Amino acid sequence: MIQGTKFHTSLVKYSPPDIQTLNARAQIYIRLEENIAHRAQHATFVTVENKPQERIPNSKIQKSQRSSTLITQAPEKRQRVEEGFTPFRTTLAQLFQENKMKSLRRQVENMIARGELADYLMTKEYAKPREVYPRKVEESEGVYRSRLRAAHKLRKISSVNAIASGSISIGFGDGDLSRVQLPHEDPLVISLLVSNCMIKRVLIDPGSSANIITKTVFEQLEIPSSSIRPTSSPLIGFYGTRVDPLGVIDLSVTAAKRTLKENFVLTEIHPSYNLIMGRGWIHRMRGVPSTLHQVMRCLSPDGKEVIILWGDQVAAKECYMLTQA
Repeated sequence: MIQGTKFHTSLVKYSPPDIQTLNARAQIYIRLEENIAHRAQHATFVTVENKPQERIPNSKIQKSQRSSTLITQAPEKRQRVEEGFTPFRTTLAQLFQENKMKSLRRQVENMIARGELADYLMTKEYAKPREVYPRKVEESEGVYRSRLRAAHKLRKISSVNAIASGSISIGFGDGDLSRVQLPHEDPLVISLLVSNCMIKRVLIDPGSSANIITKTVFEQLEIPSSSIRPTSSPLIGFYGTRVDPLGVIDLSVTAAKRTLKENFVLTEIHPSYNLIMGRGWIHRMRGVPSTLHQVMRCLSPDGKEVIILWGDQVAAKECYMLTQA
């Protein structure tokens, strides 16, 4: 820091109590120096123009001529003549030369980092840069083993299993639209073989987390009531409405050359669909539904064949009419 400057005099006369006050005071002097330098660079001199209606004394004319001469003179000569600006410009040039064109802000920050301003601070903790290291937490052997088992279990649950190299991809094309009535906004409604009974108006709903069966369909299947298990998990509708189910039941579902034992939630509501198959069953079938193409494609158990489950647009429109009734 240059001794004799206003900032140095301020630090010597009024020691800052903390680093925040020091930085605030440095910002003030930085803006002051920048404003002075900006004004010096853009300083201009105004000439006195002759007015025809007034007579200008010879002294003023000579002074105006001298001012006009200052503008046309070389910068080096004009600096020597302008006595009012010479001390300031000389001091400013020395400041930039001694600081090697570095700003006062960077100089103060470097001095704080090196600890050269420790005498102006109330505490010594800012004298040297502090290094923060994470604190080591000591834990017992039992806690460590418990955390290790939890991490291993989480990694096992979240692991991704690669599909066999012999599997094929599933896609949809314009050929699938040849049997679809366009345009349409119909959901994907199919027929499924459930507990050896063919059930129509089955909605394929990837947005549902559960398989749902109505009480009417359950009674038509003639399944003993003793197979119903109680449950305390309610169903939450789109608007947050709560529906308490009657229980849960396991039923066999046959499709795409496989039979899966699926868990169904038994409800007493009377929707337009007999069954709702959620995304859990869709994923276990390794299926990909498309409402636009009105088809659901599933991989065979060996992953070498694509099996198609066609949608029924007539049944989908009937379900829609039931909701409007």
